[in-house]
Parts: sequence; C-alpha cells; structure tokens
Amino acid sequence: MAFMSIYGAGSFEAADGRGGGVILMPLPKESIYLDDETFEEETQNARGAWAMLGGQEGLDIDPDHILAWGVTSGPDILCWLTTDPDPDQWPVLVWGRHTDEDFTLFPCGMVEFLRRLLLDEYDPYPLSIDLRDVSLRYLHRLERQKR
Repeated sequence: MAFMSIYGAGSFEAADGRGGGVILMPLPKESIYLDDETFEEETQNARGAWAMLGGQEGLDIDPDHILAWGVTSGPDILCWLTTDPDPDQWPVLVWGRHTDEDFTLFPCGMVEFLRRLLLDEYDPYPLSIDLRDVSLRYLHRLERQKR
C-alpha cells in the first residue's frame, strides 16, 4: 500500500524504451481503466499455473493464496503469498517462465524484492529477463499512457 500511495501503478522501462516490468493496478479487469493491466487476470494465470505445474516442492499452499502484483516482459508473474493475515508479512512468489524453477519464494515483501532486484543482489537471478546493467526508470501509468 505504501508503494502504491507514493509511486502508483506503472512500469519499469529501460532508457532505450525496452519494457522491463509492470506494477499492476489493484482493480478488477472490468474497471474503467480499460487500457491498464490489472491484477485480476494475472492472478488467475498464476493460480492456474500453480495448479497445473504442481506448485513448488516443499510448499503446500492453496492457490487461492496467490495474488499477482506485477509482470515482466519475460513474461514472469510477480505475486504475493497471502497466507499470513498481515499483508506486511506476505512474501514474494515469482512464477518464472524461463527460469530454473517454475516458482520461487522470496522471504521479503514487494518493495524489498524490487530493491534487491534493482541492486542485483540475487544469485541466481530470479527473472526470465535480465534487468542487470540496464538503466531503468519508473513511469507512472498515466505517463505511460501519454507516451
């Protein structure tokens, strides 16, 4: 909630215009913002993939506890695992489309995950697209629409 109140929905893009990732709007797909990506469809995609692929070994969760908050051009889906009643305790679950593991759990929140990602603190790298050594900027969804 703090990230959205400061930055809002938008995207990480390379200075040369290549896409990197989108922070989804927390609105249903039937919202008035028809041109924006929303979390509902990507959440359904991630839950379906979890059920189809058998989840992650050693992690027994109900797919209803997966909630998407972002996507990459990889096309990975970035999610929260919502098993804790406190949203501040929701770890990040990544469905990596072209990574070694289908699903990887990161024991940190969204902002910390993004911080570590942008500072290249993960080994192995958790996404299907490589955003290392790329100059990224964050564009609010309204700015992206203007462009």
